Amino acid sequence: MDLERIIIVMGGICVKFKNRVTELNERFSLEIIRKMRTKKCPMFWVLGGPCSGKTTLCSRLARRYHFHHINVDKLLREELSTNDQEEELISDNGTELRLLPREFVIGLIQQEIIDHCFNSRGFLIEGYPRTLSQSEELVREVGPPSLIFYFHSSIHTMKKRLRHERPFLTNIGLGEDSAYIKIYAFQKFFYPLLVTYKNNVIRVDTDNNVDKISGQLFIILDNFLKEQKIRLPQGTAVG
Repeated sequence: MDLERIIIVMGGICVKFKNRVTELNERFSLEIIRKMRTKKCPMFWVLGGPCSGKTTLCSRLARRYHFHHINVDKLLREELSTNDQEEELISDNGTELRLLPREFVIGLIQQEIIDHCFNSRGFLIEGYPRTLSQSEELVREVGPPSLIFYFHSSIHTMKKRLRHERPFLTNIGLGEDSAYIKIYAFQKFFYPLLVTYKNNVIRVDTDNNVDKISGQLFIILDNFLKEQKIRLPQGTAVG
């Protein structure tokens, strides 16, 4: 997709969602403030490069702790799939979340929190924010994270997993070269965010076996929830 078409489609997205975002912001403030007053509800950012294990591990954490898993990439694809031009924009650009209006992405996150704030014990926001400016707006419009999980995989591991998942990449219109671009774009734009929030970041090496990584995360979260005096779901074994 050439630059002119990207600008046209992006303009359409901004117009399409302007009124919706305004309404969401008003609803979000009222409903979430009420929720936070009556119940502790932690929010975690889960960040990492492509194929660093974010989705798999978020699914395990969501099941264990009754958290709601917000997969931002999946939300975007579902939301934009009704418009062929918008879907093409998402498919053609390996750094799509930097191109989309931040209020659009944050509006989708807010909608998920509104829909699930009264039946979830917490939220896992996967794959967002990816830049420092996105993080600042997310904190302003949604709130600060309780913890930030940085899933670190080596470039070798991410490339190996990308090759393994090539059929999936083809299905969503992302070529192998574009996937590699995502790795290097992530590294370029993510590290200023990592430095800014370094006191709140927990780095988890995800080159290891997924069961071993899950066990490490369970220990971290069990201890965190106990320190915050947040009750574990019934039937959850500590450690």
